[in-house]
Amino acid sequence: MDMEIRTTSDSPKWSKVSILDSEIENGLQPILKKYTEFPFDLVLCFRCLEKDSGWKSKSRYSKEDDYNALGFDIVVYEEDFIPIKKDIDAQRKILGKEFYRYFFETMKKKERQFAILKKINPNFLYDVEKWLLENKWIDTISES
Repeated sequence: MDMEIRTTSDSPKWSKVSILDSEIENGLQPILKKYTEFPFDLVLCFRCLEKDSGWKSKSRYSKEDDYNALGFDIVVYEEDFIPIKKDIDAQRKILGKEFYRYFFETMKKKERQFAILKKINPNFLYDVEKWLLENKWIDTISES
């Protein structure tokens, strides 16, 4: 069964987060389709919130009868977006940096729970990283 990636956002109307969430969904869906053994759907919620909201990036795995998904809240802060209110490229970079950091860290941790990820992750994460670089979500590859 093909796994899917779905995105949503929780952000102020003036930010570009809702445009960017569909950009990443459309970009990563074909990558995910290559990995037919992928163990769950990916659900990404990009949140642009006030720093004092207390939110930080987190993930949770949920399993039901015919459905299992790894959900992510990728949190960035309004205070960082206000000076770049109209600059979608700068907003993409801030979202990309946090997505890259948290998504890669979490996917590697999930190898303990899902053995198949040990096999899939090296190529899958390479493909995601390549897409992020080519589409200007991140500038450089970190030494991870």
